[in-house]
Amino acid sequence: MRRIARGILSNDKRQRANGLEAMDNILDKNLVRLLMPLLEDTDADARIAAGKRLFPADVKALSTPVLFNNLLEDRNWVTLTLALSLMHQTAEAAPSVARIEALSQHPNRHVSQAAGQLMQDKQEGMSAKEQDIQTDAIPLTDKILHLKQIEIFGDLSINELAAVASVAEEAAFDEGEQVFIEGERGDTLYLVLDGDVAVIKNCDTGKEIELDNIGAGEYFGEMALFAGDPRSATIRVKKNARFLALHRQELEEIVSEYPQIALHVCRVLSKRIRRLHAKISDQSC
Repeated sequence: MRRIARGILSNDKRQRANGLEAMDNILDKNLVRLLMPLLEDTDADARIAAGKRLFPADVKALSTPVLFNNLLEDRNWVTLTLALSLMHQTAEAAPSVARIEALSQHPNRHVSQAAGQLMQDKQEGMSAKEQDIQTDAIPLTDKILHLKQIEIFGDLSINELAAVASVAEEAAFDEGEQVFIEGERGDTLYLVLDGDVAVIKNCDTGKEIELDNIGAGEYFGEMALFAGDPRSATIRVKKNARFLALHRQELEEIVSEYPQIALHVCRVLSKRIRRLHAKISDQSC
């Protein structure tokens, strides 16, 4: 399929023709019939017009209520939670009150909480913005976006990201506070939402050296997810900071359902450990 895509997108007419022919040979004929008008060597308006002719003239545009109604019939808990969260954030009217009520009893706590919150907001007449101010909590959708931007979780699927986000908790520290101290035992990984922290190493001579500075979009304390070893450095807040905190026990429960998460995290952490070892070897106490 990659070779076919390269051929279709090629500026060479022969390669393009070969790519289209190969696509016609391996894909379902009905699918090819729909795709061909969009792949013709014409301008965008002509391709769209050709594609429209393949569909009935009485097909109506998909309205927002219909879209949400379809999403709320999905069996995937992530789809349901994201749809409910989006309805909450946009103050969109529920297409089916009965369906929202049913989802408030859903066995997945994230779905039931999102549906229950939506029902409560509508009853109290609160806007999404007012509700966010009152709860001062990060919605699941925003947690997913934060996780997606961080190296350690960036390549996970949406279901895997949602699973991790579901157990992530918000934490805040003021400038000068220590998140944890070298030698302490820990079980928590911290993802920096905003602010800055310093990685401090204590030397035998009694002096401190700053090994690294960690800012928004980065993380620290990752080895605590795999072992209860003492912290290898002190983390001190340089600028008021907010974090998403992931605890080992909760993440282990998620990994039992999504083992691919552990494999990806191990790959990323092995690269990071090598970089940190190189930094430490360059420092002398």
